[in-house]
Amino acid sequence: MIWLSVSLFSSKANWHHVLSNAIAPFAQANNLLKGYKVEFNYLSGENIRLGLLTDLDNEDALATNADIYLKNYFEKANLQKAPIKLPVDGIFMPFTSNTIQYGLYPPVTIGLNDLDRHTLSINLSKIIVTALQDEIDDETIITFAFYLQISLVKVMYKLLNDEDLLLAVIPSTDNFKADDNALSNLSLMKEITDDVIQTEEFDSELNWLNDWIGDCKTALLTAGKTEANTISNMKSIYNLRVQTVYSHLGINMHGRDMLNYFVIKSLEQHFLVSK
Repeated sequence: MIWLSVSLFSSKANWHHVLSNAIAPFAQANNLLKGYKVEFNYLSGENIRLGLLTDLDNEDALATNADIYLKNYFEKANLQKAPIKLPVDGIFMPFTSNTIQYGLYPPVTIGLNDLDRHTLSINLSKIIVTALQDEIDDETIITFAFYLQISLVKVMYKLLNDEDLLLAVIPSTDNFKADDNALSNLSLMKEITDDVIQTEEFDSELNWLNDWIGDCKTALLTAGKTEANTISNMKSIYNLRVQTVYSHLGINMHGRDMLNYFVIKSLEQHFLVSK
């Protein structure tokens, strides 16, 4: 099989349209597609990196289908174009908004036995497309990432049933200095933590979160059958899943540190109140 990669350059304010009205219907309608990945990216301008998985024999056909479909989408969508702001970061001008760029990332071939390593990214991408249907901004991305991260923590807590062991799994935030933005959002994150931990099943509006929790349970239970050291095992799975979320959502180091800070502080408060 082979991963093809295209970059859809459009301003962040348009990303929810691109996810819902371009990527989702293309994925549903194309039987050559075996899976897809979406990653938010800022290199050479705001863009969504779209990976398309297909059999090697279908590489040319899928590439042609994607090119026709996505170009037609941008021609008809009439999306607002963000002006290029000078000076730009780096030495290259950003790509024009609402265009498709090829060749920024080389195709990657994989064997059928390697597909399991891509399952997390494929499942997460479906959740991103389903969940982010309203306008996306930096706060939306951080809040969405927190939902995913604290839901993973919830699954681990049910298996460990020990607050100290749970907190030992999460990386330390000792070096993070909370700024006014982090402090102002902490109360919201505490509310989300209480809601996620206390809710057994979410309604249809948050059904994507049920899917993510189910995926986390499967990963933890499957690994638990083969790994003797539970804490080491959970740390590995936690780090893999959280770093995958950060990568797909294009979250920088400050945002990653802030999210870990939110998780630890929210859990400490939740457990304190629960006692």
